[in-house]
Amino acid sequence: MNRKFCDIPYTTLGEDGPALDIYLPEEGEGPFPVAVFFHGGAFTGGDKAGGRCLAFALPMLKGGYAVASVNYSLAPQARFPRPIAEGKAAVRFLRAHAAEFMLDPRHFIACGVSAGGYIAAMLATAMGAELDDLSLGYPNEPEDVQAAVLFFAMTDLTTLDAQFAERGVARSLPPVASPDSPEARFFGATISAQPELYQKASPALLVHADAPPMILFHGTNDTVVPFEQSVEMAEALSAAIGREKTALHIVSGTTHGDQRFTEYSYFGEIFAFLAQNLH
Repeated sequence: MNRKFCDIPYTTLGEDGPALDIYLPEEGEGPFPVAVFFHGGAFTGGDKAGGRCLAFALPMLKGGYAVASVNYSLAPQARFPRPIAEGKAAVRFLRAHAAEFMLDPRHFIACGVSAGGYIAAMLATAMGAELDDLSLGYPNEPEDVQAAVLFFAMTDLTTLDAQFAERGVARSLPPVASPDSPEARFFGATISAQPELYQKASPALLVHADAPPMILFHGTNDTVVPFEQSVEMAEALSAAIGREKTALHIVSGTTHGDQRFTEYSYFGEIFAFLAQNLH
């Protein structure tokens, strides 16, 4: 049975704030590299213990990684950049308590599915105080991650609608430009009302030379986030950090949240990529 620590508050808000769960591999005393995992749910739902999302995280245990599954505040009550700031706070908390939970503070991997993949991508690319809130705790701990694993994540909010339109695909959620879209609820404004906000919140537009290695997975039949989002992100990463530090898997016929991505063969690709790029 996996060793597990449940419902750990990770901010200065204590029990009134978000919490995380930590899973350790069945064997060994660590310190274990850590997959910091964010669930999906269109920014408005989901939970750290949700089985369908956790299926994209718990296979990491078989590769000798610990998993920290993180809850974050949901829209519309919480808006950008609150979940990003909370994700950074979770990283700082885990580093501060690394010895207690047998974690390796030198090897943190941001992971996520869908909206959680977006948060993970932002942790890997976004810099600057405006996306952070050090009052959430442990301001002196580093909040950097050494790699990222993204499953069908949106990475450029400014191109998402156009990418669907170019292929004649109707999004199964309201378009980003719609006031009813999850993105409008998350940002509190439409993209036409605040285009600069959507630009500065797009990981593919924030990639820089110090960004960590990333591996991305996406399905061609995704009608929530077009697979071109991962292609665009991979191209930006390859240009900035090198093709050897970027891996892209576009899988024909798979959909958004497709459980086929949880098969161990895909995690074998992740383990090989991380073994090559984590030092």
